[in-house]
Amino acid sequence: MLYAKGAGVAEDFPKARHWFQQAAEQGDAGAQSGLGYLYAGGLGVDQSWASAQEWYEKAAAQGYAKACNNLGHMFLTGQGVQTNVVEAYKWFRLSVEMGYQNAEEIMQKVGTELSPEELAKAQATRQSFLKKNQISLPQTLPAEAAAPAKDLVEPAEPVKSATELLNQQNP
Repeated sequence: MLYAKGAGVAEDFPKARHWFQQAAEQGDAGAQSGLGYLYAGGLGVDQSWASAQEWYEKAAAQGYAKACNNLGHMFLTGQGVQTNVVEAYKWFRLSVEMGYQNAEEIMQKVGTELSPEELAKAQATRQSFLKKNQISLPQTLPAEAAAPAKDLVEPAEPVKSATELLNQQNP
């Protein structure tokens, strides 16, 4: 990670890829997610959304919250996958439940754009993912975040769309 962020050493994406690859192949979820990040951005590797998705999914299968968040962004924006807001919501919700609170606002916004049927589908695929990967969530969502509220009081400032929130998070 030091080489990827230039923390205490010169930024060197090929070296970051080398070390992420070593650890990722040994099952380190953080390294798997880091490798996904490098492939998503074409940093020290040829850009490949398919490889990014593959590594993010390996990390997510181990309960790595940031990988779930990154998958949510891929499905929300259609980067390397077909845009699928239901799938995006599933990944954002998993990310929040696994402890990545930065995904909560976008999860809420995406959730308000889904029908009750779509929310039920997201919940079903979420449950299937958790069971398949034998993941026990370390925390549950606060009651107010568990289901998107559709009858909230008018906000003081305009609510941003999920895409606007995404652009704000990743300028």
